Amino acid sequence: PNHGYAATDLSLEHLLPYAIPGALISVGLTLLIVWALWKRKVLVLSALILFAGPIATQTNFFFNTVADLAERLLYLPSMVSCVLLAMGIVRLGVRSKRAAQLGAGLVLVFGLVLFTTQRPYRSDYTLWTYAVDVEPRSIRSQRNYASVLYKNWEFSEAAWHGLLSQYLELQMPQPIDWAPIAELEMMMVSERLARAPGVLVPEKSCYFVQVFLHRLARIQPEVRQEREGAWLRRYCSKGR
Repeated sequence: PNHGYAATDLSLEHLLPYAIPGALISVGLTLLIVWALWKRKVLVLSALILFAGPIATQTNFFFNTVADLAERLLYLPSMVSCVLLAMGIVRLGVRSKRAAQLGAGLVLVFGLVLFTTQRPYRSDYTLWTYAVDVEPRSIRSQRNYASVLYKNWEFSEAAWHGLLSQYLELQMPQPIDWAPIAELEMMMVSERLARAPGVLVPEKSCYFVQVFLHRLARIQPEVRQEREGAWLRRYCSKGR
């Protein structure tokens, strides 16, 4: 959930384009494993198990896995895929110059992709800025981005992204309508903060404000001091 549950669309029309190739690949891998067992291809069988085993575990068909554990289980099949690809290129390269050229080209392409993907890791600020740009519906991205903004003395923006992380957390697992948030982000940050509780949770705006102020007291006391009076008057006055 921390990695962006709100971005997941569980409708059939969204999942079907992924489910069909996944089912075909699963059937193909199962047939390959049966063939390797029948022919006693120990090396092929080991590679298939190392590749498919962690992926099968992550599906939660057999038992539930913690989100972070499931993510790390993908490291092994990724490594096995790279090893198998490298072995295939090396074997073909012995027989064909074109295969060797193809291998060199793939190494260059993957090197460029790796360089591009590693650029956001220059600092915490660039990393979480990139994370929020790529997937703003992630609780963890919004929360960590608020933290680095606060460390950079960008208090108002930090409060906004902290507020979003709380909103996503409180709404979980309900689907998120992002249109109101997109409209709020068109405003100046001060107006955005003033109006956000009433726009996002109109029925429970006072509760939302109180929970967020309690959190701000621990992590962003300056922002709490600035916003507390206006929020309480607007959302927690008598009759609201």
